Amino acid sequence: MGHFCPQGSESPKPCPIGTFLPEPGAFSLSHCRSCPPGQYCLTPGASQPSGYCFKGFFCSGGADRPTPRANLSSVICLLKILELSSMKMEAAVWKHNLSNSGRNANWIKVEMVPQADSDRVVNDSAPHLKSPHYTCSTYRGDICPRGFYCPVGSAYPQPCEAGFYCNQSGLEAPAGSCAAGYFCPTGSVDPNVHPCPAGHFCPLETPLPLPCPLGTVKNYLGGSTVEACQPCPPGHYCNQRGIAAPSGQCAAGYYCPAGQSSERPEQHVCTVGHYCEKVGHLA
Repeated sequence: MGHFCPQGSESPKPCPIGTFLPEPGAFSLSHCRSCPPGQYCLTPGASQPSGYCFKGFFCSGGADRPTPRANLSSVICLLKILELSSMKMEAAVWKHNLSNSGRNANWIKVEMVPQADSDRVVNDSAPHLKSPHYTCSTYRGDICPRGFYCPVGSAYPQPCEAGFYCNQSGLEAPAGSCAAGYFCPTGSVDPNVHPCPAGHFCPLETPLPLPCPLGTVKNYLGGSTVEACQPCPPGHYCNQRGIAAPSGQCAAGYYCPAGQSSERPEQHVCTVGHYCEKVGHLA
């Protein structure tokens, strides 16, 4: 196991690092199996993978060490891994993160290559890249980039979950929670880069802004609790959630104290002996 013997061999030849072979009787180098995604094969002649990829790194297949590193020109290989892993949104986040670092690359043609049976890896296996492009033919993984995190045994970077941020490379888990008054979409690298928009409030760890309730309005950025939403001003109504200005004036024949959500609030019909103009105050 871990070796192959071509015709006329004087002695077994070991499978190279980055591969393993769990069965005896092999006669060709092609019988050596590429180390599975999420694992590494450190020694030649291995019958099983050496272990799982270290935290803060990902091993995309064929890794010969627990902490693989790639050069800048091979970034496109990771983009294709993310795309083939049905993570198009996260790949877009990755491209956005890369644009901030000035990295560029051309797309390559890829194809799916079936992986050999092996012990289950910690994360789902990523597709293996097969390409005549030398950079990608030798791509084995890298340190986890900003905007992502990589637990032990990662086959590809996990996008930072919405509501959290990943502000540096080599993270095992998100660095922390999104700040109160801000929201953090998937792949965020900063806890306070997206202020909560008008008409909404954002508690700690907010993935998406929460709309202010009916009968309220909020015309400024920020705000971490529903108390940031102000009652609809007197004489007006607010019949939608998440608005920055009143929906309109109270209807004639009705009056609208602060906090109304209807143009014609039934409990505020103009009373006997009074009149209510369009502005909606009781006179």
